[in-house]
Amino acid sequence: MILALNPGGNAFYFGGVGENGSDVVKYFSDRGFDCPPSKNVAEFILEIAAKPRRRKDGSKVDWNAEWRNSENAKQVLAEIQRIKSERGQNAPQEDKAEYEFAAPVWEQTKMLTQRTFRQHWREPSYYYGKLFVSVIIGIFNGFTFYSLGNSTQDMQDRMFSAFLIVTIPPTLVNSIVPKFFQNMALWQAREYPSRVYGWFAFTTAQVVTEIPIAIVGATVYFLLWYLPAGLPLGGVAGYVWFMTVLFFVFSSSWGQWITAFAPSFTVIANVLPFFFVMFGLFNGVVRPYAMIPVFWRYWLYYVIPSTWWIRGVLSATLAGIPVRCTVDETAQFSPPPGQTCRSYGGAFAASAGGYYLDPASTTLCQYCPYSLGDGYLTTLNVGAGERWRDCGIFLAFVVSNWALVYFFIWSVRIKGWSFGFGKVSSAVGAAAGMFKRKKK
Repeated sequence: MILALNPGGNAFYFGGVGENGSDVVKYFSDRGFDCPPSKNVAEFILEIAAKPRRRKDGSKVDWNAEWRNSENAKQVLAEIQRIKSERGQNAPQEDKAEYEFAAPVWEQTKMLTQRTFRQHWREPSYYYGKLFVSVIIGIFNGFTFYSLGNSTQDMQDRMFSAFLIVTIPPTLVNSIVPKFFQNMALWQAREYPSRVYGWFAFTTAQVVTEIPIAIVGATVYFLLWYLPAGLPLGGVAGYVWFMTVLFFVFSSSWGQWITAFAPSFTVIANVLPFFFVMFGLFNGVVRPYAMIPVFWRYWLYYVIPSTWWIRGVLSATLAGIPVRCTVDETAQFSPPPGQTCRSYGGAFAASAGGYYLDPASTTLCQYCPYSLGDGYLTTLNVGAGERWRDCGIFLAFVVSNWALVYFFIWSVRIKGWSFGFGKVSSAVGAAAGMFKRKKK
């Protein structure tokens, strides 16, 4: 069916479309205006309404009057009267369930999720951009720390290799924010007011459609980083892959809840740099745990999600790894006359977790402070057997991100809670206005 209105808002056609627009073409053809064979029927109707039309005798066509006096209009009015008559004869069913939306929640969620997947499929640049990030940073990371060994420097390189994943969220979040904001604005303006899709269906569709590309992107990054770097295989590799998937899922859900929470792009642009800086600086890598100022050390270090990801990955990849110091990495001293390195400092080395390159030497002792990666982990405030605990804590951050997306869509977009941003925005706007007036 087509309901065609002219610029004044009056109907000039209301009826069936027909096969390839045949019913529409026939209606106007009967009134002396033929649609060209190659013309799009929809464009033909719009042109009929927008431009004044005259008959061959020069008289102007009043399409509204033509419609009112047509047989088609009489049939439409007769159908309306029939429907009203039937409804008037049937008693209302008081026990019939009534729904706010056009379909149950599960049906809304399923259809909207399918539609969102289709949207991403039709705009492949959104997914390609994410995969590009995984490829570029994965190659850079994997081949910067190519084929890591077991020296003390290699232990530090393993730590920084894991740390480089914190460069991914800024790019991923900045790609997710405009897409999520655009979809949210469209849903708020069109689909929620017309009660087509509810807030739960919208939020679930946005969350679910980010998971597959997160898994693919994480896998691509993992393969390009982990294998060239020469990190442990087997169960450890499976653990790190799972943690990498969680990290990519975390990044997408992080961007979504910030967008759902913020009232405008201006607020988002101001908030994101703060989060990214905290995310990268206070996880114990850029500045070791012992050197973080006390005020930040005992709370911010533990509430930064990247802390637990890095701790978990380091605990998996460094624990039990034998450390082989180079000569330059050892502490060197001479033992007392008549004693070997083992007899003079063997007890200390055993208690401290180190070893001597040549325990039998009587001239020069070369002491390596770590015999296993476990010793190096202690300097990072990481326990060798804590990887599954750290994984569980990071997983809790991912789940809390999802919960925040649902909460802020419901509270900010449905209930209208501003969390004080309305007053802040007004104050900033007033201050900016005063500054402009003074400048003038």
